[in-house]
Amino acid sequence: MHEGSQYLYILVPGVRKFKYQERTLYIHRYQVSIWTSLSENQPSHNESMLLVNADVIINFISPCEGMLRFQNVTVSHDQLRYQSEFPDNASAGLDGALEGNALRFVFNDGEIRELCPTRDDTSWVLNFRRGFLSMFQNTMLRFDIDRKHHELDVNGEHATSYDFVDIFLFDLMNIMSARFM
Repeated sequence: MHEGSQYLYILVPGVRKFKYQERTLYIHRYQVSIWTSLSENQPSHNESMLLVNADVIINFISPCEGMLRFQNVTVSHDQLRYQSEFPDNASAGLDGALEGNALRFVFNDGEIRELCPTRDDTSWVLNFRRGFLSMFQNTMLRFDIDRKHHELDVNGEHATSYDFVDIFLFDLMNIMSARFM
């Protein structure tokens, strides 16, 4: 990234690790639990848990600009801890707020440092989306080696560890012969 007097310039590398296609929707199923407790290290009635399920749709306007949108959002309490004397109003408009506006972001071959929210986005909606984009970011130099380093993303700087697990290889001949049997 190069900063000019008024503009931020992103140099798009000639060979990119991520080859996302423009005008293509990439849909991810996102499930997250959010837990808050006011007591230290012990179960208590002063805790709450929300479960959020959503379809996250990402499309790329250009190689360096993406759009993030949440759809089919459901928000609920932890069903194992649900207390019937307190009705489950967990969504209380949260789902609609998350589905409201698309969020534009700057994408530099896996790195996401800049967001372009609308004026209507509340700080908590922006922070929730920021959490997804932080998880989505990937600054691995290569996909076949481990990498541990400090990474800067839309949440700030933090320690990051990318661990190579395995490449899933399959025998193409066995798959083709199984199809025609």
